Amino acid sequence: MTARHFIACVSSLAWGLAACAESPNPGPLPEEQPPTTPLFPNDRPPPPPAAAPASTSPLDQQPPADEPAPEPEAPACPTEVEDNDSVAKANDITSCVSGTIEWGDYDYFRITAPQDARRMLISHKGRNGRVEYRVTEEGGPIVGGLDVRFTDVAPDIEVTGGKSYIIQVSFLNTGGAATRYYELTVSFE
Repeated sequence: MTARHFIACVSSLAWGLAACAESPNPGPLPEEQPPTTPLFPNDRPPPPPAAAPASTSPLDQQPPADEPAPEPEAPACPTEVEDNDSVAKANDITSCVSGTIEWGDYDYFRITAPQDARRMLISHKGRNGRVEYRVTEEGGPIVGGLDVRFTDVAPDIEVTGGKSYIIQVSFLNTGGAATRYYELTVSFE
């Protein structure tokens, strides 16, 4: 192996080339020629600036300066108003309400059935633990009157049109967070 071939092998190994065997006539090494195009030319124009993506979110779009900002939408269900810890302080509702309940707290709501109503349907959802619902007829008999309790699936409740009903929401001690959130929706058929 000639010195020149040895240098070519070492150079090839330095660049990660694995083939370096002695050949009878390795031939001359190519003369180094200066590159005709610089690797990093300084006269290349800079790339164009990236265009900002168009936003389609209404939150990102601002109204023109001469127009007032739109009013925020009201929540789907109004939030309870404290102090509603007794029948005398019950919040009047028409269809739905949301709120929070803690251990030892009771929330009371009053709803009046339409004149043609025969059944009350209640749907509810919550988080951070279970709550208990109790439905009674306002001013109804204590013994033998309407008194329906439930935690999960609400039963269909027979009602009399034109009467008011009290819905009590309370903390059900079954584990979970100290503050529980609920949303209660009432409809009539």
